[in-house]
Amino acid sequence: MRNMIRIAPAFLLDKGSRSTGYPCTTVPPENGTEQPFRLGNRLFWLDGAGIISGVAILESSELSLVIPNRFSVAPFDEIAAWWGKNAKNPCALYVLDEFSDEALCLQDPLGGAIVFYASFDTKSVISTDINRLRETASKNGHSLTKSVEFQIERLLLGNGGLTPASFNGVNKLNPFEYIQIKHGSFEIKRYDLDRFYENLDYAALVKIVAEDITAAVSAVSQSSSIQKISHLTGGFDSRLVLGASIASGSAADFLFFCSGPDGTTDRVVADGITRHYGLRRSNGAGLTASPSLSMPERLMAPLFHSGGLTSTGPLGREQAVSVSAAGGGYGEVYRTFFGNRLSEYGSKVPSEGELLSKFVPMGMDGHPYISASSINSLSKRLHQNFDYLSGIYSEKDFLGDAFYTYTRNRYHIGQSSLLWSRVGSRFDPLYSVAGYYLAKSVPQSARNANVIGFDLMGTFDPSLLQLPFDYDRFNSDLLRSRRRPAPRAFETSDSAIIHESSIAPNNSTDSRFLSVLGDIDIKEPEFSASDRRNGVVRANKLGVNFWQILHLESGKKILASSVDKVSDSDIFDFIDKKYVTSLIGSKEPTKKELRDIYSLSGILSWYAFG
Repeated sequence: MRNMIRIAPAFLLDKGSRSTGYPCTTVPPENGTEQPFRLGNRLFWLDGAGIISGVAILESSELSLVIPNRFSVAPFDEIAAWWGKNAKNPCALYVLDEFSDEALCLQDPLGGAIVFYASFDTKSVISTDINRLRETASKNGHSLTKSVEFQIERLLLGNGGLTPASFNGVNKLNPFEYIQIKHGSFEIKRYDLDRFYENLDYAALVKIVAEDITAAVSAVSQSSSIQKISHLTGGFDSRLVLGASIASGSAADFLFFCSGPDGTTDRVVADGITRHYGLRRSNGAGLTASPSLSMPERLMAPLFHSGGLTSTGPLGREQAVSVSAAGGGYGEVYRTFFGNRLSEYGSKVPSEGELLSKFVPMGMDGHPYISASSINSLSKRLHQNFDYLSGIYSEKDFLGDAFYTYTRNRYHIGQSSLLWSRVGSRFDPLYSVAGYYLAKSVPQSARNANVIGFDLMGTFDPSLLQLPFDYDRFNSDLLRSRRRPAPRAFETSDSAIIHESSIAPNNSTDSRFLSVLGDIDIKEPEFSASDRRNGVVRANKLGVNFWQILHLESGKKILASSVDKVSDSDIFDFIDKKYVTSLIGSKEPTKKELRDIYSLSGILSWYAFG
């Protein structure tokens, strides 16, 4: 059982050397490097947690449960094909032959564990951990600079991905791609999955997806983790995971967790489902961020910990914990996410201006502090991305949802899952390559109706469709093709639901971000009862969260310190320095200005100090 935080490997290639490179095992074991699984002359490392050939694999040593013995000598193409067909969940496999020049870096097929790579003269670095890649490059004489454009995308789109990484000069693999290494050079190859799924009809694909989900839930229930926790809300995707656990007979192996106070819609629905099915409930999510009294840490530490990729996830102080946590991630793949934004264009690929209006609807008006050249550059990258996808997919009504899988799903869902799986084991049982092909095979109206999700839930347990959701999930598109089942109300009960204690990560006292707070000399303010009352009144008046008012001065101080640090930087070619300065001096910021203070303080502090 793993008791250390996982540190992902990195391959360092040198065309001037016969050596392929090496996973960076020079980091002392106490810092978290786990030992690889050895098979003959070959070494295998896992980053993330995976469902591999129907088995939940939580660490590299457990690869012995699934990797065939023939892989000690098998061609590397065969290993890659096996991984592409059998790996589910955001995870990556690193393979190195000690006595040849061959190696592999295999991301999961949908690319949740993004493989990043950068080349400098004769050397290249490859890793699924952007921090690891940066450190390895730096140790070999190549310093990476931070990408402002990636952070602009995060501000405007909610995620990066058009710009491949948070550091300049770093590229990424697309979904369905992997890297093969030989003689100090690498080649990008593609998993050959079309032939498995392209010619299957709807019924056959639904059957495969249902089997993928139930097998994943069953595998997590049998994993080596001490505790298994599944999230349960009033929504659809977590209920679909529950349905698979009921269908596989594994619901009793899980504790189910729902966040939020009593009386909220999520809690009312989750409590009703708990009583209806006799579920066991948990008082915690299992994989939870370190407790912190510091609002700046809660807001900004994930961006530092992730190397600038995402502002959600661990804070960087969490220690390893034996918890497998299952959620509803990848359920968006079955239904539409971006498809409706482009439905009016039919088979036409929208122009740059049209795409920008759909994905950044307020443009310059909504973000006046972003330079026009930044907006135009983003618009070009957005259009190039859709041009690329239109060359792959003939189903033009699928382009918006393909764009979701190629960008947001990877940088938001996939990265969050991967980061948490270096602490514990985060699983998304709805992850299914067949599900992606299934979504592509149906028209936009069917994805908008979530027909696939409803058919899957009906396969698992039809009664789940009868019970209340957080809101009416049967839209007009769905009701044109599926009948509404007879509704059933939750049974009323005065008995309290018992919540069992969940395991949570222990915490260290230091992180990348806390060292930055020390440099800025931010001290957590103390608030009197009067301060809190006044803060509540002001927050209600503006329609913002209470903490945004109470921690305003800390946010402004971080922003001011960051501006001082990068005052001569080219970052202000992208962001209006006068506007940022006005935020620092604002006494009574508006709702929008409050949001900008916290957004910009996170990005500028990472750019200045990260």
